[in-house]
Amino acid sequence: SSSDAAPMASGGDAASTGVRGDLQRTAGVCLVIAGSFSSSIGLLLFKRSSLCEAQLPFHRKRFWHLGFLFLVVNATVIDLVAFSFTPLSLIAPFAGLTIVFTALLAASGLVTGARHKEALGWLDGIVIAVVVAGVTLVSLHGPSSAEGEPPTMDEMLVRFSNPPFVAFASVSTAVIFCFVGSQ
Repeated sequence: SSSDAAPMASGGDAASTGVRGDLQRTAGVCLVIAGSFSSSIGLLLFKRSSLCEAQLPFHRKRFWHLGFLFLVVNATVIDLVAFSFTPLSLIAPFAGLTIVFTALLAASGLVTGARHKEALGWLDGIVIAVVVAGVTLVSLHGPSSAEGEPPTMDEMLVRFSNPPFVAFASVSTAVIFCFVGSQ
């Protein structure tokens, strides 16, 4: 019958469409992680250039040019591809991984050189763990195409007034003010 042919004509049944959406979501997340890593390498190459090539003319600063390639060219192209088939609300938090990768690579000295390693303290470790946990939670419980329409403003106001969210927002705000106030 014609109703049986409709799903196949539009690209397959609902199960194959869901699998394709999951693959696109996974590919987008992997690409955004690669883009964050590329950005980190670029930032650290800029730093290495400022440490090792400060006296050279601009056209001879190879670490600066490599940093530009990794930070601006690679990361931008990778992110554009990821944004084309993954919801922005899912992959935007992955920008936090740039901070994590930069801190870990700076501490390793792999990009900046062994003489320019940066020490990580216990607070740095806690912050890295919080960022990784947040990114993981967003990737596991973030939006997907199966959720349908985005919530309306009234639905968002109801969600923001739920006691668990109010408690989370209150504690987070208090911790931030305490931390900023202690500086």
